[in-house]
Amino acid sequence: MIRSFKTEFQKIKHRHFFLLLLGCLFLFFIWMAWSLRDMSADQTGSGYFHILYELPLLNTIILPLFIAVIASRLWDTEHKGNTFKLLYTLQDKKYIYSAKSLLGGIFLLFLAIGECILIRLLGQIFHITQAFPTNHIILFFATTLLTSLFLFFLQEIITFLFENQIAALAVGLIGSFLGLFSLFFSRGLQQFVIWSYYSLLQTVGMNWDESTRIISYYEMPISLKHFFLLLIFVILSGILGKYLFNRKDI
Repeated sequence: MIRSFKTEFQKIKHRHFFLLLLGCLFLFFIWMAWSLRDMSADQTGSGYFHILYELPLLNTIILPLFIAVIASRLWDTEHKGNTFKLLYTLQDKKYIYSAKSLLGGIFLLFLAIGECILIRLLGQIFHITQAFPTNHIILFFATTLLTSLFLFFLQEIITFLFENQIAALAVGLIGSFLGLFSLFFSRGLQQFVIWSYYSLLQTVGMNWDESTRIISYYEMPISLKHFFLLLIFVILSGILGKYLFNRKDI
């Protein structure tokens, strides 16, 4: 397993994966900085809730396609060079999927940590006076990572089953659009859109008063039913991916 992981890591060293990560975080930073630019002194008292309300929405729209790109780039070397048979002679087949999945999981872990650091950084830059909501940040980190892992495992399956990587990228793009439109669904319908779990599990809500044109934020309890359902989905999708890869014909 360690040998397989080192091999996969060597493959991506010059494929600019961390530039993709930094690019995604920079996009989030620019979007949130624009959103916070006109925040008044009174609004800084709920500034972190503003960020925690908007970031899950951004994740819902952007990360499905981003994760599809990551999964595709992890597997496209084998497809382009038709090297699956060669890999099977050099490494134990059961470790190839595990090594790639572990590498993708580590990358998504860095992404989730990066978003949490970004929240703190935005708070410092825009002088947010609200106390840092540690419990909400922990839940945001957990739900972001779990949702990303679930989507990554599903994208991996599509990626290694279809030689043409357009299929995987198309699913990611469709997921981004469905995630966007799911924001207008009721929670009862939203739970059936797997790309919407970033926002479905958010812990901050928003009220808009049309008469005063004032926005206020409030805390929401996380849906434990959907959280544990997501955890089960992550485990099952990982097991399914390994099973399908081990049965893959070359």
